[in-house]
Amino acid sequence: MPARSAQQRLYQTIRIKLHSWFNARIERHGNSITLTGRSIYVIPTRYGFLLGFMLFVLLLSAMNYSNSLAFMLTFLLTGIAVLGMHYTYGNMVKLKIEAAPNSPVFAGQRAQMRLLLTPLNQRPRYGLVLGNSDEWQAPAPVEQARAPIDYQTPVLQRGRYRLPRTRIWTTFPFGLFYSWAWLTLDSEVLVYPKPQALLPQLPLHGGKSGQHSSPRKGDDDFAGIRRYQETDSPNRIAWKALAHSGELLAKDFHGSTDNTIWLDYQQLTALQVEQRLSQLCQWVLDCERDHLAYGLRLPGQVIDIDLGERHKQHCLRQLALFEVRP
Repeated sequence: MPARSAQQRLYQTIRIKLHSWFNARIERHGNSITLTGRSIYVIPTRYGFLLGFMLFVLLLSAMNYSNSLAFMLTFLLTGIAVLGMHYTYGNMVKLKIEAAPNSPVFAGQRAQMRLLLTPLNQRPRYGLVLGNSDEWQAPAPVEQARAPIDYQTPVLQRGRYRLPRTRIWTTFPFGLFYSWAWLTLDSEVLVYPKPQALLPQLPLHGGKSGQHSSPRKGDDDFAGIRRYQETDSPNRIAWKALAHSGELLAKDFHGSTDNTIWLDYQQLTALQVEQRLSQLCQWVLDCERDHLAYGLRLPGQVIDIDLGERHKQHCLRQLALFEVRP
């Protein structure tokens, strides 16, 4: 046991040293990189080493017995192996890799970061894999310009998650050689707080009186006709106006009371910072689901009452990037 622990510590130390050595020599590539000979590494796989050992034994046997057929078989297999190494390297060289825009996710979900691959010499590429050895991704064929390949990883913290230093690699065509290149692209994904219902209900506040009231827009007073929004209920569609003008419009009503929903960070005194943000995130989703207009109050920032996809994304973005100020 002590000997094994010492070996593990030695292996870990060597691994850390190698990673530090690589990191010191790898610069960030910005938004794209074109793989060239200076950025591609090629080594034999374990099958390649096994084949090399077998060829060496076969060569010794051919020399010992002066067998021309054994010589021919040795040189034929060696030529095939060398040709395979050339194709493995050629499967990576002159490959342009670009970072694509990424969709936001919630903390606890898997972030999908997309890269676009373009072969500059118009030759199809096969068996390309993105990710380190502990982050297996399915091999992707690249037969056209800007072919997508995804890097997926779980994210646990809100904020901006940057694509870590990773590698793109292949063992195509025979699995005898392993070719890879390091990638340090400027790609990131926005991570929203994890939605959590820590409090039982929405904070329903009357805008002027401060008393609790119904959060829905009242249907008492007809205010006019406006453009239809995706968040509008179908029963508000102005069918007569649609038949007359051909444009999708919605009826607008104002209730007798000024009803507002303010999602206020300062009111959640019983919760910690991340819990507050998770609860506010849950309330934003609840309001959008129930078609309730809402506003968001954060320290140093107020987002006015509104409703819709753009308003939701704006609120979630501010929650994701929120920083506690001393």
